[in-house]
Amino acid sequence: MDLKSLKVLFDDDSLKRAVAMRAPLQSKGWLLHFERRAGGLAVMGTVRDPETGKIFRSLDAAATAAADVGFAEMQVKILEKQQEGIDPDDFELKAQ
Repeated sequence: MDLKSLKVLFDDDSLKRAVAMRAPLQSKGWLLHFERRAGGLAVMGTVRDPETGKIFRSLDAAATAAADVGFAEMQVKILEKQQEGIDPDDFELKAQ
């Protein structure tokens, strides 16, 4: 989904939160998706193809994109090599 469409959804209060997670099959990179209040996900897409998920090289870049949509906070999901006693839902990165 393109940035303009995501901003409209944010302004309509249709998005619940922004979540960054490791891009599948990538050693580095992050996908940014947004949970919809009505259920389901909206994924930030590339400029050429808004339906293809954009891969951000850093969490900072993903946080900047989440802030561009309108979010003040972004949740980070760490899916690989979870250590005992650490809950990935406890980690948040605030966009500035």
